[in-house]
Amino acid sequence: MKDHKDLHKPIEKVKLKDLSLDDSKAYHKVICPSCKDSINVANIELKTEMGKCNSCNVIFSISDEIKNVKQEKEKRQEFLRPDGIDLFFFKDEMDITIRDHMGGEEWGIHLLVHAITGGLALNYFAADNPLSPYFVIIAALLSIYFMYKAAVFTKNNKTFIDINSETLNIKSRPKRILRQDKTYSSSDIDQVYLKHDPNGGAHIQVVLIVNHIDGIKHENLCIVSNLAKAKYLEQEIENYLKIKDRKVPEATR
Repeated sequence: MKDHKDLHKPIEKVKLKDLSLDDSKAYHKVICPSCKDSINVANIELKTEMGKCNSCNVIFSISDEIKNVKQEKEKRQEFLRPDGIDLFFFKDEMDITIRDHMGGEEWGIHLLVHAITGGLALNYFAADNPLSPYFVIIAALLSIYFMYKAAVFTKNNKTFIDINSETLNIKSRPKRILRQDKTYSSSDIDQVYLKHDPNGGAHIQVVLIVNHIDGIKHENLCIVSNLAKAKYLEQEIENYLKIKDRKVPEATR
């Protein structure tokens, strides 16, 4: 008879190997245009590009679905996922996580703080005030503190984009003063395009063209550090929302 301890011996944990996911695979669920029921693959004829619904017994063309899958596959093969962006799918939702950087606005605020503290310190020192050395030390410590906060912020900050059939939500964590959480209706998003950050540098803005009630608006979605990340985000958002890419005059050439 086995010892009681052996029967209740903890199972050894085994480290699973990392799974390699092929991001280039494209798929499309075929829906009956009459009753909106899902079509079984057995009722799809790829050669004739026709489908049959067992629920309502209608026959319909699937040429548009096949064309969309081909286009999605071509786009996915064009831009592979760059380092710094994670992509997840759960049910009908696509979640994008961007390990972010600090944009031009944030760096501008930090540089302004350094300029103000440095200027005040020099002015105070030039006034030959007995407290000027202490003021200079305080100004230097404040500058070091803000530089440290900027470095930590850049390392830990992430941007989250959650998209489903109804909404596109974007938020930055930790929260930023200049970047508030936003929500857009998925059906109102007409186009996604890229343009250089007006604050300079190599940063690229990802911009949405949104059909509001009061007219068309260009909304800045996020800022990323290079063109590869921006192209990938544009590609994946347009693929998910089934937006046909077109040229936009404001886009970066």
